[in-house]
Amino acid sequence: MRTGTIAEIRTIENGFVVCVDDPAVRKANRNPKTPYQDPEKEYSFPTIEKALAWIKANAKTLTPEPDDDGDEYKTSFTRATIGDAS
Repeated sequence: MRTGTIAEIRTIENGFVVCVDDPAVRKANRNPKTPYQDPEKEYSFPTIEKALAWIKANAKTLTPEPDDDGDEYKTSFTRATIGDAS
């Protein structure tokens, strides 16, 4: 999780990549009955201006929700071991 960060911009050969955490996937990962999914998503853009415009248009959606008192850690072992034979 990008604590305190809503996006990371990287350069690629023909433009830029914006790396973000998908809030919907992060929220789904809190449910102990669903398997964990990587919330990191990458979007590529040909120019920095287009990358920044996309970030500006989506910043409100990408802003992380405040921590829920460590609830993610309370269920992480259960989620990680779903489907494991005992």
